Amino acid sequence: MSEGRILRIEKLSSFDGDGLRTVVFLKGCPLRCMWCSTPESHHVETNFGNHKDSCTHCFTCVESCPENAIRYHEDGDIFITDMSKCTDCRVCMEECLPGSRIAYARYRKLSKSWKKTLSSISTPAAGSP
Repeated sequence: MSEGRILRIEKLSSFDGDGLRTVVFLKGCPLRCMWCSTPESHHVETNFGNHKDSCTHCFTCVESCPENAIRYHEDGDIFITDMSKCTDCRVCMEECLPGSRIAYARYRKLSKSWKKTLSSISTPAAGSP
């Protein structure tokens, strides 16, 4: 595998054990570990959201979406993206004036050094501590 969707990269992570490490969170994780703190990694497709602190509710993301996949939900004061309509074109992010529209994944091609690093990682069995 030479490319994939990266959810996020945490450098100098010190959680869950001694020492520092770089943790790469990938989308589409097949494991369902009991202690999983990143359930948004279970699905392969990109998820979109807004930083509430910087969102001005200008509705540019809703108006700019060519697939009409974004709607505002008043009860939760959030913008919801219908991923069955979304084509991941990211026009909503480009047009967002305050820059509050975010994607929770990005495609990356892996360099040879990353491939070597990732191939040496052992993964725990689902549900094991």
